[in-house]
Amino acid sequence: MPGYTRRRFLRDAAVGGVYLQSGWLLGCSDQGGVGTPAAPGCRPGLRSNIGNLGPLGEPDRFGVRVPPGFTVRRVAAEGAAPVAGRDYRWHEKPDGGACFAAPDGGWVYVSNSEKNDIHDAAGVGALRFDADGTLVDAYPILTGSTKNCAGGATPWGTWLSCEETDSGYVYECFPLGTAADAVKLPALGKFQHEACAIDPLADPMHVYMTEDQRNDAGFNGGLFYRFVPAANVADGSRPDLTRGLLQAAVVDPGDIFTPRAVRWVDVPNPEPVDLVRHEAVLRATRYQVPRGEHFDGGEGIWYHAADHGIVFSTKGDNRLWRYDIGAATVQAIYDDDSSPENILSALDNVIMTPDGDIVCCEDGDDTQVVAITPDGRQVPMLQLLGNGEPAGPSFSPDGQRLYVSGYSGPSGPGDSRNLGATYEIAGPWFVCADADA
Repeated sequence: MPGYTRRRFLRDAAVGGVYLQSGWLLGCSDQGGVGTPAAPGCRPGLRSNIGNLGPLGEPDRFGVRVPPGFTVRRVAAEGAAPVAGRDYRWHEKPDGGACFAAPDGGWVYVSNSEKNDIHDAAGVGALRFDADGTLVDAYPILTGSTKNCAGGATPWGTWLSCEETDSGYVYECFPLGTAADAVKLPALGKFQHEACAIDPLADPMHVYMTEDQRNDAGFNGGLFYRFVPAANVADGSRPDLTRGLLQAAVVDPGDIFTPRAVRWVDVPNPEPVDLVRHEAVLRATRYQVPRGEHFDGGEGIWYHAADHGIVFSTKGDNRLWRYDIGAATVQAIYDDDSSPENILSALDNVIMTPDGDIVCCEDGDDTQVVAITPDGRQVPMLQLLGNGEPAGPSFSPDGQRLYVSGYSGPSGPGDSRNLGATYEIAGPWFVCADADA
């Protein structure tokens, strides 16, 4: 999309409310804030229908299983041009992603590439849809990075893409911009970044981050981080992410299912020098706060407006955690070993609905996307058979489409290749809140 500068993007974001990922559908709920239009005829808005989904059906030609009443469209496949006649081709290993509403009523779905390549061949791609859901453009918004795993959307309409390597950084990307617009953010630290979530009520807004480092092979797990910007940008529209304090959570001992007090300690050197491995361990970011809580493989993270809290997952021990921002406490809210009835395992990417459903992708196990409803039920939403891990879940502005990617999977009848792909699952994920109106 030539000529679409950062300045123009931020201007349109302020006017059109392009931010969707944590504020999406707020215009259709009772939580307030800038939102997107409700589906036609919905008064006063939308409510989650996830708790009413039926059992998953038979796999389609791409190995995707969905509930009754839903359809599957493959919108992009590794190595192929998503839009006919265009040069841009979809990336390998599509991972974390998010939807952003656009000023014309359409939206953009952005997707990381977790390709781990010494030639920095990963980055972030974007799929541009018009107001009718037609795919009209595809283009890169970040190049020259490696192993971009997950990330997080910001309230000012940008995508924070995370590199999951020992020398990994966070990059700010512009969904309606170009790769040249992307900005590297060293102040957010150098470590195995996994995902980000923004607390929009802090001033300046705080960035919470997970670290995908497991408790194995003699290495401690990743820390739970918070970045506190020093100030807002000059016009006050957003925090300045180029300077501030990187902090790590120190957690009181005790029962993990009981709220434990958290205090935040500054990381002395957020950008340690690369050293040979045995020396780097001593100076790595996660070892600079001696009493920091080492979580076993930090994964997805989400800010939930309704209760002003942060939910994040850890794959090493298959748990969900909640950080209560106001109370400054953390506790485990799900553990797959706590009940033989649990469906959800191999926890990875996490998003939430305004109604409080926790939607989690499984990196392993039976590669499902599973929701935990507010009343504690576990509901399979879809399954990618033979697709590696499902990743990058995100709903379109109208709540009727869920985008999700798979590392690899069937290419279709008569084609034996396994390709990474991004899918659109359309159906009644959300319904009119006042169905009888």
